[in-house]
Amino acid sequence: MPHPTNFTPVLLLFLLDNIAPASAIETEQIEEITVTAQKRTESAQDVPISLQALSNEQIQRLGILRADDILSHFPNVTTNASNEVNTGFTIRGVGTSNFHGNVARAIGVYQDDVSISNPFSGVLGVFDLDRIELLRGPQNTLFGRNTTGGAINYISQKPSLEDDHTNFVQASYGNYNSARGEAALNIKISDTAAFRGSGVFNSRDGLFTNLVNGEKLGKRENYSVRGQFLWNPTDSTELLVNYHRTDSSGTNKGTKANGLGEPNNPSQPCTDNIGTFDRATNCVIVTNFNPSRNNFHDVYLAVAPRQDIEIDGAFLKLSHVFNNRFEVTSITSIEKTNVALGEDNGGADVLIFNPMQSANYDQFTQELRLLSPASGKFRWLIGGLYLEEDLHQATVVRRDVNPSAPAGPGINAEVISYNLLDQKDRDLSLSTDRLNMTSVIM
Repeated sequence: MPHPTNFTPVLLLFLLDNIAPASAIETEQIEEITVTAQKRTESAQDVPISLQALSNEQIQRLGILRADDILSHFPNVTTNASNEVNTGFTIRGVGTSNFHGNVARAIGVYQDDVSISNPFSGVLGVFDLDRIELLRGPQNTLFGRNTTGGAINYISQKPSLEDDHTNFVQASYGNYNSARGEAALNIKISDTAAFRGSGVFNSRDGLFTNLVNGEKLGKRENYSVRGQFLWNPTDSTELLVNYHRTDSSGTNKGTKANGLGEPNNPSQPCTDNIGTFDRATNCVIVTNFNPSRNNFHDVYLAVAPRQDIEIDGAFLKLSHVFNNRFEVTSITSIEKTNVALGEDNGGADVLIFNPMQSANYDQFTQELRLLSPASGKFRWLIGGLYLEEDLHQATVVRRDVNPSAPAGPGINAEVISYNLLDQKDRDLSLSTDRLNMTSVIM
C-alpha cells in the first residue's frame, strides 16, 4: 500500500485547481439588486428589514408571467384567491380571504409605488420590469394603507437616456395554441427626454369542452401595454409620465359535476359517489340526469362562465433634489377597473358557491414625501398619502341545496343572495420615519 505522503502533491494540485475557479464562480454569481423599499434608492443588502427582490434577469429566467406567479419563488407567500382573477396574498400567514371586491386587503400591492386597492391585481401582466420587491411584516410607516402583513411592489423599466437602448422582442408557442409575445421599444428623444413603450400578449385555447353548447372552457386572452415619458431637465429634477392598460378576458375552466342521488331514486344518497376527472359515476342529479363523464376534457355547464377585467391607469411622478440634499417626490395617479365575473356549477344540485359580479372601481391617489440626505447619522422621511375610491358593485351568489340531504326545509331549493354597493372611500395617511444609521446591525 503506498505511503499517504505520496498523495500530498496530487491533493495540493487538485485543491489549487478547483478552489480558485469555484471562488471565481461564486463571485460572479453575486448580484447586487438596487431597491426602493425605504422610498430611497439603495442596495437590497443595506435595507434593515425582511426584504426579497427579483431582478429583471431573474424574472425572465423564472418565467414569471402574471402578478400572482411570484408564489412559487417567495418563501412564506401563499394565495387566498377565491377564483382565477380575484386574488389575494398571504405573507407569513397574514392575509385577507374574502370574495367581495370592496374588502381592504392585509397585503398591499403596488405598481410603480401606486397602490392597487381592488383585489383584481392578479391579472396584471408582468412584463418589462426592472424588479419585484416583497417586504414582509407591517409596512404602514412607509407604504400606508393596508400593509399589515407586508407589501409587494412591481417596478417597471423606465425610459433610458443612454445610447444602448434596451429594445427587445420575444415570442413563444405551446400546447393548446398557447402563445405569448412581449416587446419593448426605447426611443431617446433628446439628451434630457426619452420614451419607452412596451407590451405583452398571452392567449390559450380552453382545455375543456362544454357539452351543452360545445364551447371551449378555460380559454384566456390577456394583453397589457405601457407607455412612459421621462424628462430630466437637470440632474436634480425628474418627471415621469406613465399610462398603462390591461385587458383580460376568457372563461373559467368549469366544474366537473357528479350527481349525488341514486339512479332509481334521486332523493337517496348515491353509493357510487366518488368520481374523478377521468372516472364517471352512476349517480344522478334531481332530474335523474348523470352529468359526469369519463373524458377528462368534457364537462356540462349550463351557463357559460365569464371573466372579463379591464384596467386603465396613469400617473405623474415628479422628483426634485434641493441643494443636493433634500428630495421631494410627488406621485399623482388615477386607476379605473371594470369587472364582469360569473361562474356556474354545471347545473348539478350540489352545495357549491356560484358568484356573479359586476363592478366599477375609480381610484385617485396623491402622494407627497420629503427625504433627508442619504448620508449622515440620521435619515428621515416625512410624507402623506390621500386615496379616494368610488366603487359601484353588484354581487349575486347562488347556492343549490343538496337534494339527497335528509328531509327538511329548503330541500330542492335555491338560495340566492345579492348586494348592491355604491361606496366611496377616502383615506388620508401621514407618515414619518427616522432611521438611526449607527444602530443598524448588518
